[in-house]
Amino acid sequence: RSESASRLFYEPPTNPSESNVWSVLSTTEQWISNILGKPGLDNPYQRKEVSYVCEVQQDDALMLSGIWRRLREAREIGERHAALETERQDDPLQRKSTGKQPSPATFRQTQVIVVPNCPAAGYFPDFDKLVLSVNQARRQARDLVTDLALEKNDEKLRGEPEIDWSVSINLAHMHPRFGEKTNEEILAELRAEEQAGEVDENLRAYKEKRLLARRSPFPTVVMEVRATPPPDFGGKPPPPRAPQTKPAQTDGSEGVTSEDVQRLEAIFGKSAALDVHDK
Repeated sequence: RSESASRLFYEPPTNPSESNVWSVLSTTEQWISNILGKPGLDNPYQRKEVSYVCEVQQDDALMLSGIWRRLREAREIGERHAALETERQDDPLQRKSTGKQPSPATFRQTQVIVVPNCPAAGYFPDFDKLVLSVNQARRQARDLVTDLALEKNDEKLRGEPEIDWSVSINLAHMHPRFGEKTNEEILAELRAEEQAGEVDENLRAYKEKRLLARRSPFPTVVMEVRATPPPDFGGKPPPPRAPQTKPAQTDGSEGVTSEDVQRLEAIFGKSAALDVHDK
């Protein structure tokens, strides 16, 4: 039997539990499952295409380069899916077998990257600035003039170009101390509350729950890639819906009933009030 040539950078019997890759990934996956709720159909947020990986680098520069590498790989996966779907649509055999052009499939994949061994990622303000800087650099890079942009400008001058697929990548982060503020931020918040003269306990509890939902066992980066087909402007519009007759109102008023109003207030009243305070 041939032996694998893969190198293992960890060894479960000797490494501590916090450095064991399998233990780190299992703990993170279990925590996310508990946060999202029940598994299976009862969990509306559960996605099938979710993978868990571990960035084992201890040096902050190597860890950051690993995140950039995974961003590039994620974009290549999305672009590869778009190219394969375009070829499938242009394949005459597909049209001949089905009698119509196959509809393109949207691609969506989420990757959870856990960073347990990098000391720089253990301090939330630094880790938060790192991820925000990565996203800012990605936004600024879209504004640069590249060879591809010049090529597309030439296509516009020659004629109407084909509409490309949209490949987008979202990058977010979680941390054991997510939302932890510095002493200066805490002091500024206390002064603002003192000037306001009152403290909304419901709003404070809501913000605390929102922070707890992103306090993962280890520093974590969540990367989602989505490849969306171009809009079909030549497609047929959906058939018009038949008008529905409204049931008679017992109190003689039009629109929703009083029970509907109470139900809506119970569902959205609290969250709407919190949104106003946030603004």
